[in-house]
Amino acid sequence: MGVFGLFRPGALVVSAAGGLISLRGDRNSCVLRGGEQARLDRDVGSVRVACAAAVFSTESIHVTGPTGQSADLQLSVPGRITRRFHGRLDVIVDGDELVPVVSMDLETAVASVVAAEQIASTPPEALKAQAVVARSFLIAARRRHRGFDACDTTHCQFLREPPAADHPAARAARETAGLLLAFRGAPLEAFYSASCGGRTRTLADAGLDAADGYPYFSVECVHRHAAGGRNGHGIGLCQEGAASLAAERGASFADILQHYYPGTTLETRLP
Repeated sequence: MGVFGLFRPGALVVSAAGGLISLRGDRNSCVLRGGEQARLDRDVGSVRVACAAAVFSTESIHVTGPTGQSADLQLSVPGRITRRFHGRLDVIVDGDELVPVVSMDLETAVASVVAAEQIASTPPEALKAQAVVARSFLIAARRRHRGFDACDTTHCQFLREPPAADHPAARAARETAGLLLAFRGAPLEAFYSASCGGRTRTLADAGLDAADGYPYFSVECVHRHAAGGRNGHGIGLCQEGAASLAAERGASFADILQHYYPGTTLETRLP
């Protein structure tokens, strides 16, 4: 996942959020312990790293646990945003900015997306529907960007910090682990929006080319929307409608998905 792209950072600060993390460049490396920080600054075609007592330049920097495993780390754009991640971090230079990319377990990403997209009080079955949709998108939409699969903006999906294990978003990811939406045997790049305004839209309604993929039917939404209440493109799952189906009609996550994505099937992702 490419992160912080909206900020176009020229500098980043990385620190260990628990245990040790290792920063490895082309020829140099350093280790951060506890609250120690390293500052990364864009230089001409390289990353300048100020890490503890070491200062060096490198074409890219790779941040992991001490033996190369995923680690808890904190990443900041100074003065703008700070976020915690669990994974492996790579930072490269692209023109005038640094590009941070976090490689993480799929289910960690799914839980993080659900936590970012939905409030914790959303009915559990709606959260599970969101988890399946997020997982389907992540699997089907790989390589939407040069150098990484997806970003943490509305271009792909919001992604924030991984939720605690007992958070409703984490439970929704666990209880649907491996499940995705498929159409004609292929994972569906499942679209969704906050509010459809009363009826979801087809791709043609939104001025998009349907090509040979999923047609995205226009379906009625049970949620009582405010007049002119569409928020987002209105294609696929309506988050407000999904919550209403779960809370008012007792719909399961599978019922919700079949309502908004008719003709699809629920399948288990192959290892």
